[in-house]
Amino acid sequence: MDTFLGKNTKIPTQYAPYVLCKIPREFSRKTFIDSQSSVSKMHGFDLWRCYELIWLDSYHIPEACVLEFKYDAQSEYLLESKSAKIYLSSLRNRTFRDRDELSITISDDLSSALETTINVRIFDIDSYLQPVKRQGICLDTKTKELEELSMAALAKDTFHRRMDYVTHCNSTTNVDDVMYTNTFRCNCPITEQPDLATVTIHYTGIELNKSALSIYLNSFEKQSGFHEFSIERILLDITLKYEASNVMVYGNYMRRGGIEINPYRANYLIDSHHISRTLRQ
Repeated sequence: MDTFLGKNTKIPTQYAPYVLCKIPREFSRKTFIDSQSSVSKMHGFDLWRCYELIWLDSYHIPEACVLEFKYDAQSEYLLESKSAKIYLSSLRNRTFRDRDELSITISDDLSSALETTINVRIFDIDSYLQPVKRQGICLDTKTKELEELSMAALAKDTFHRRMDYVTHCNSTTNVDDVMYTNTFRCNCPITEQPDLATVTIHYTGIELNKSALSIYLNSFEKQSGFHEFSIERILLDITLKYEASNVMVYGNYMRRGGIEINPYRANYLIDSHHISRTLRQ
């Protein structure tokens, strides 16, 4: 797989849509998804926010904006992030009549590169979506049970994505929980650089042991995977092991190179009303 990740790259001195790189989703999915039926039952989208967009108007006056774009999780390809950064930098080498022309150009370039429809929006920096405090149950809260499970996992060297730690509570009560962690970390499979995120789980089903779920999520710090596929693994692990009626998982990843990626996945159809920014983004 040929990408810009982990390589020294010169910034183009002209408008360069040709630098955009795509990565087949199958490249990573085949390592943890057993069948195409599991993929077809998974819904969602990838939301990107780009904070380093500077473009030139017809008078060659630069303007800084926030770019937001979204595309479906069922698309065949995902965008390689460093190529996106290089492409966005190249936009300063041509002029645009107005934001509409800029938006159409970016949408066309991304859609062509990824062979799917890309929805693009451009915002003023000062009026962009404000971050909000995450609502729900924080899985990072220290408890005696969490401490004991953590030491037990460490002693047995079982931090390697041990889904078997995640059990139901001693209850048959159905819950509708929103749970999150601010300590999620996984590693880029190409550069091995750590990627940090706030991961949120909307879960409807028999109550899960939250301390065990915290141990499971923290075990990803020893795993390699792109943002999108780490979120998909969490969704599939939970839905395949438990008969949960509804599960949605999304990751608000910290930005790198002025770009943040927010994958949303669920075992049911979802829309965009859940979208928010965390205080760390």
